[in-house]
Amino acid sequence: MDSLGLFGLPGGGFKPLPWLGGLLMAVGVTFIARVTPDKGSEAGETETGHGLNPRLLYPFIVGAGALQAIGVVWNAQLREALVNPWLAALVSFLPVVFVFVLVFLLRPKPLPQRTDIEGVRWWMPLAGLTGAVAVFAGLLFVDKVGAGAFNGLLITANLLTSVALDHFGWVGMKRVRAGASRLGGAALMVAGILLISLF
Repeated sequence: MDSLGLFGLPGGGFKPLPWLGGLLMAVGVTFIARVTPDKGSEAGETETGHGLNPRLLYPFIVGAGALQAIGVVWNAQLREALVNPWLAALVSFLPVVFVFVLVFLLRPKPLPQRTDIEGVRWWMPLAGLTGAVAVFAGLLFVDKVGAGAFNGLLITANLLTSVALDHFGWVGMKRVRAGASRLGGAALMVAGILLISLF
């Protein structure tokens, strides 16, 4: 988006080092993802509730990531148009609430049992606020650093934190050791974002 000047961003033209940085990040993600265990496959468990064919999970996630990059730019433009960043954040979240209420009304099952609700830890409902911080950062800073640098930093921080969460088993995550492949992937991510941000 930065190179082509899409969605009102100033076009920077083709620069090979940021593209190389994006390639390094993609390779880094591949190294991290390929050692992630298939959740539940050992015990013969199956995931339910999302209603998506398992073969479509990775393409869906990639599509969601692409949409998130575009959404960050649109949020910055919304903030500029509405002037008040808090109003822009509210306007940005209203369609999200509407969509999730509608989807829940269309697919209300499965509903949690009492034992499920008793397992909710204090930090779990705060997940939406963590996403709101990322949205608000986009509202304020994407037009200052560019979509590539902003999303690259966001994704790199996200992946490095995820590797640590998996490795140490923090906040209830199943432990997945950060071996050479994952650490190498994380290093490629950092190298990639440096190329995107500095050039």
